[in-house]
Amino acid sequence: MLHKVKRSQQKNSHFIPYLQPFNALLLFKISSRIILLQYIINFKVFLMTPQSKISGFTLIELMIAVGIIGILAGIAIPSYNGYVSTGAASTGFNNAETLRGFEENYMLEMNTYLAGTHTAGAASSVLMTSLNWQPNDKGRYTYIVSAGTTGDIATSLTITVTCAECISPIVTGN
Repeated sequence: MLHKVKRSQQKNSHFIPYLQPFNALLLFKISSRIILLQYIINFKVFLMTPQSKISGFTLIELMIAVGIIGILAGIAIPSYNGYVSTGAASTGFNNAETLRGFEENYMLEMNTYLAGTHTAGAASSVLMTSLNWQPNDKGRYTYIVSAGTTGDIATSLTITVTCAECISPIVTGN
């Protein structure tokens, strides 16, 4: 059994209380059993409580993230397709205006417009050889030059441009 230590003796750090051998052994056995019991209890509590150090995502969190990405994709993809279609229409319109300029030069020289078709991806066409016109379209557009509002190719023309990316054909005429 431990001897009682006076408070004045506790302040001295070199003072160690005297333990009788029998009582110290008994105290060790009791304290080791208590420590063992505390360890077992703590281990059971550790197994029963959720561990806070495990990281990761739950299935619900992943499903929410996939849903948000799906909603954003549902908005972004049609918007992107609209931009592609607008860009395709603008390129086709610019090429049609260039073709119109070549047709006007041909009209001044021959007193008639040149009717013809340039198919998408064609290496050569009547329009290209007769007018020396080179479309800047990477082979994606079909150009059709036909008679305009008067019904006579000699007095008016209509240029129709179609492409796979265009929503509707681009038509210019006079």
